[in-house]
Amino acid sequence: MIVKLAADIHGRFDELASGLSADDLFIGLGDYLNLVDYDDIEGILVDLLGHDVVASALEALRRGDRESVKRTMQDVGGDRPQFYATVMQRVAESYVELINSIPCRAYLLWGNVDVPHLLQAAAEGNERITVVDSLCIEIGSSTVGMLSGMPPGPFSFGLPGERPPHDYAELLYGLGEVDVLLVHPPPADAELTVDIHAQRDEEGCAAVSAFIERFKPRECYFGHVHQPQSHEKKIHDTNCVNLGYFRKHRTLRRIEL
Repeated sequence: MIVKLAADIHGRFDELASGLSADDLFIGLGDYLNLVDYDDIEGILVDLLGHDVVASALEALRRGDRESVKRTMQDVGGDRPQFYATVMQRVAESYVELINSIPCRAYLLWGNVDVPHLLQAAAEGNERITVVDSLCIEIGSSTVGMLSGMPPGPFSFGLPGERPPHDYAELLYGLGEVDVLLVHPPPADAELTVDIHAQRDEEGCAAVSAFIERFKPRECYFGHVHQPQSHEKKIHDTNCVNLGYFRKHRTLRRIEL
């Protein structure tokens, strides 16, 4: 059975729709929102805060000055409850666009940048689309394990799609033996975690690495790191594949299960 995969769509819903047809099966690996595009300086936060403010914050983030970023966001955010409400309204609208762009059966994992309850609300009543927390199912001739979210990383700001490391590991190991593992973060391997464009190491997920070592799935697909040093690497007996930054390459990955 052919399945289409994508990660890090970040607002490219028209391009997603153009790559899907009604008889497809699609699985999204998280990060559907475009809060801010690091290259183009576009997105929800840019619309609300302005280009110069966000560009300055991103430059501080590249320097590793997270405190400066927090101060800037606090200073320009004004009435913080109202600002938060405005952001969440834009997020909810984006998820409605996402759901409307998918014409086929789909499983949607959420990533660290996503807001799980708003994604779930947007998909409510749509019988074709399942928003995944953790799930193990048979697709074709393969057992497929899926887990949403990820533990906080080195550039974390307490986003809604982050899980406490212990909780994430417990849910992950609870999937047990699978043929294919679908998650948002990469395993903790420098070739897969260093973003050569952003020039930073996202460090990856130790729990995913431990799962691969213990259960040895045939394949592991993930996203999160937009421009990794390597998009594919064999770890133990598992072929580990970064699906790439869909917002830029706009291409769905086809796999056979």
